[in-house]
Amino acid sequence: MRNRFLVPLLVAGLCTACPPPRSGVPRESDASQGQDAQGAARSEPNRTLQGAADAAGGPSPLEPRAETRGSDAGAPEPEADAGAEAPSFPTLAATTPASDLRVDGAEVFPSGSAWRWRLPARDPGPSWAANLDAADLDRAGWTSGAAPFRGYAVRPGEHPDAPAGVTPLELPADAVEEAQGPFVWQFARTFDLESPESVVALLAEVSFSGGVVAWLNGDEVFRSNVDPEAGFDDPAVSVETPRWIRATHHGIFHRAFPGLAPVRLRATGNVLAVEVHRSPETDAEPPVYLDLRLSAHRAVGFVKTPYLMDPRADGVTVAWETSIPTAGAVLFGSAGVFDRRTAHPAVCATHHEVRIDGLSPGIAYPYAVELAACAPPWPGAADDEVAAGAVDAGDAAEAGEGSPARGPVLALSGTLRAAPAPGTPFSFLAYGDSRSNPRKHSAVVAAMTSLEETLPAFVINTGDLTRYGDDYDAWNEEFFGPTAPLLADVPIVPVFGNHDSLDESWYEWFALPGNESWYSFRAGDVEVFVLSAYARLNVRSEQTEWLAAALAASDAPWKIVSVHQPLRSCALSRERRHSADSLSDILTPVLAAGGVRLVLSGHDHLSGRSRDHDGFVAVTTGGGGAGLYDVRVTGEDESCAKAYHFCIVDVTLPSLRVRAIDTEGTLLDDFSISREQPPASGDGAPSDAQADDTN
Repeated sequence: MRNRFLVPLLVAGLCTACPPPRSGVPRESDASQGQDAQGAARSEPNRTLQGAADAAGGPSPLEPRAETRGSDAGAPEPEADAGAEAPSFPTLAATTPASDLRVDGAEVFPSGSAWRWRLPARDPGPSWAANLDAADLDRAGWTSGAAPFRGYAVRPGEHPDAPAGVTPLELPADAVEEAQGPFVWQFARTFDLESPESVVALLAEVSFSGGVVAWLNGDEVFRSNVDPEAGFDDPAVSVETPRWIRATHHGIFHRAFPGLAPVRLRATGNVLAVEVHRSPETDAEPPVYLDLRLSAHRAVGFVKTPYLMDPRADGVTVAWETSIPTAGAVLFGSAGVFDRRTAHPAVCATHHEVRIDGLSPGIAYPYAVELAACAPPWPGAADDEVAAGAVDAGDAAEAGEGSPARGPVLALSGTLRAAPAPGTPFSFLAYGDSRSNPRKHSAVVAAMTSLEETLPAFVINTGDLTRYGDDYDAWNEEFFGPTAPLLADVPIVPVFGNHDSLDESWYEWFALPGNESWYSFRAGDVEVFVLSAYARLNVRSEQTEWLAAALAASDAPWKIVSVHQPLRSCALSRERRHSADSLSDILTPVLAAGGVRLVLSGHDHLSGRSRDHDGFVAVTTGGGGAGLYDVRVTGEDESCAKAYHFCIVDVTLPSLRVRAIDTEGTLLDDFSISREQPPASGDGAPSDAQADDTN
């Protein structure tokens, strides 16, 4: 039985008909303010590949909602009449725990499924997908094959050497080299769906090259990198890769399209039709690619429960994702009363980010996220209907079906805090390589949240948050799910890892300073500088020049750098140590000149600490969930342990204290760095406790 608290959310009025904002570019507006606090729209666009294309080509409708950032700020609410009664504010009693509102989707068909495909010889007309039914796919002109489909430019007499499991599509090599057609391939498949009337939203996860447009039972449901006015055999929109993103993931985009309207679904014979438009670039590789997975949500709620990020001196950002598009607001206050809020925006989206400013240092503000209905309702549905049919609210609670009951839901989430003020002692957490094993990751998070100490100011994840950055489900299962109890109260400071670099999803889920790959922020007496080891990091790169200038401009008493790849490695693997030495050759001169005292890294799945070199200590904290590495014997003032663990860093003006603690509470390492003394003073010894299995 699904949670009864899902029922009050208005399903019939939640919007997928309203067009989302431009992909990656939030709508800007002023925030409402209650007393001295306000929520502000982000001033910088989301730095995605699609966002770069949008900036050049202008807005287009029906773009994927995973590529939108709901700018959840609205106009200030009108001032109350001086003679009116005092407003009534919600209290804790009016809330439901956000964790009780989390929902999962169910797979309709997987990646690698069978499709029909064709290369149309003539224009089939703009309504070809609208008129397509299951019987049409059995007629001549369609070829059967299993995804993924990959195009190969071949010359007469040649045949593509496709790997096993890939369906090859042949293109004339001269047409590709001269940017000539054919540019469009058409794909279609049918599927059945049990109890279609209970589906509240669909989710499509698509891997494609160039651009893609899709229709479900004749209605267009999403498009990406294809102009709305594109005609038959027109190429995709050319996407310019932002300079801080290394590559377009081997020429293949991986996009999630959540919150798709479930209109016209039926139990049998549903038809999903897809066009793939080839890139106009002559060197695009592969020229054609498609694979697609479809899932369905049968309840309304959080796909990602509220999480915090981007801590600053007077505020923090709250983000969440819902199974269907919603409007959202954040309510917060003190003494059990939510007397401050951000206004409902005009944005209707599944992913929301709300900037909360005006927080006072040292004060914890309980907060709740309000999920509210969008308007208009689902396309083709009356106010009291959900897709094909409405159900009674009480019956829906028992059956787990979407309910048309009206009214917003107030989800109690956690506490908001501004970053510590200068001169204030505080602690923060660090760990990394949380990918691949949600059970191990959850154990590390449980150990962090069980600390009987002051709530940490933030938590640094040193990279590799998931195994595959292009896997939508992996983000939920491997990262956002396990970290939900922590990130509701403690802002995440993510570091870009090599597994994260597989896709631009990174830039969808995190609102970070600067270009969101490398950035810095100040908290109390510390300034943290986050680097990307996978975005052109060399002695003369833009990133290295930025780091040198930012370190020189900083007046923070403590300067800490975090980068995924370690500068010193205690892994048994000689290759790992060589890789660390190579990065150290690039960064050490800059770090030493800039006064950096501590470097936090991951990549090696272990807990390690180097002796002081060039004025700083290098710590590796990569035991967050991925399979552990064997370690070598270390020398004096060094530490190395094969264990799932995290680090806690205590910050005072005179010193930094760093402790590494495993999931059983065992102290692996404990050392301090003094501003007046040489940094390393190894108070603790490496633990010889055996780590858990790596399965």
